[in-house]
Amino acid sequence: MLITAAIVIYRQMQFIQKNNPGYDKSQVLNVTLPQNLHLDNNPQLIEAIKQDRQSSMLIFIFAVIAVIISALGLFGLSAFAAEQRTKEFGIRKILGATLGNIGILLSREFVKLIGVAIIIATQLAWWAMNKWLENFAYRIEIGWWAPVTAGTTALVIALAITSYHAFRASVANPVRSLRIL
Repeated sequence: MLITAAIVIYRQMQFIQKNNPGYDKSQVLNVTLPQNLHLDNNPQLIEAIKQDRQSSMLIFIFAVIAVIISALGLFGLSAFAAEQRTKEFGIRKILGATLGNIGILLSREFVKLIGVAIIIATQLAWWAMNKWLENFAYRIEIGWWAPVTAGTTALVIALAITSYHAFRASVANPVRSLRIL
């Protein structure tokens, strides 16, 4: 949800830059308002816009922190799953399993869990973003690409993390993993 919010804010800024040829980054506050409104006469509006900018920056920062913490948790969970299945991977390697086979075995359960999480998070994020956007006089519609981008990014990160552990498991010596201590 937080990634989707950051993407929507970024797309708003791109829209503003594209539709205002005289766009000046130092005057961001003036660009987002209709031409007949003057900020000099309305200090409440200036404060509201500043607060909105600050909250969007905080949302972005916490979204990045949440993604990093989630990736670390998935890294640990993937390492634990790979360690638990070391003997299984060793037997499969002796029987001729490839790196791709071991990668599929390790990442299959994570992909299922992430798929369920994407379905739930997409619906909650869609609802929350629409509720948030209802408060604006000039609002945008959330495109279909926002939840798809967030879900794809989560899936790519998860596959990169699990493929790291799959690579380590497939390169390891199968005799060592089958040795009885």
